[in-house]
Amino acid sequence: MLNAISWWNKIVWKKWKYILLGVTVIYVLIQIGNMSILGFVSDSTNTADTKHRQHAAVKKILSKWEAPQHSKLMKDPEGHSISLRGTHDKDIIKYFPNSKGKFVCFSTKEELDYIKVNDDYCDCPLDGSDEPGTSACNNGVFYCEKVSKKSAVKIPSYKVNDGVCDCCDGSDEWLEVPVLDANNVSGDGPLSYRITQCNNLCKDVR
Repeated sequence: MLNAISWWNKIVWKKWKYILLGVTVIYVLIQIGNMSILGFVSDSTNTADTKHRQHAAVKKILSKWEAPQHSKLMKDPEGHSISLRGTHDKDIIKYFPNSKGKFVCFSTKEELDYIKVNDDYCDCPLDGSDEPGTSACNNGVFYCEKVSKKSAVKIPSYKVNDGVCDCCDGSDEWLEVPVLDANNVSGDGPLSYRITQCNNLCKDVR
């Protein structure tokens, strides 16, 4: 009788072991499936979110002449306002952050934190592409916002904020820096400075 009971207990225990093993395997498979689904949803969400941010960034581009100090603004993936002052409209797409949220130098393809665009420090010295709106890179190019048939379309970036109005709309002197007033320099007297203020003369320059 005892042998029969012991034999029966062994059979029941084996069944329970197989049941527990089966339940464990099923649980693990379910968890793996859930993780895969979550990963797919996360990737899809990130991709969609990136596209949404880029689309939203386009909407954030403002007219430089209507906005304060002619600044062409867009939002980076972190929500910072980045000025694309000095860029040509056809080049705007080149200034969009890549999939990593980085700016890519035109020539070297070096990736920079997007917030470094137009921060007045030359991070892309080979072409100056990261500083289209400042004089940080001597070899960069600044595109005037408004032009006329006889006015400059673009100027070397070293002329930006130098106290001389090179663009007919004055967009190159957006900082309105104080410069030495040569007309008021006399003898040993104190130096005099003037604020660079450029009027929009594009309609007058034909």
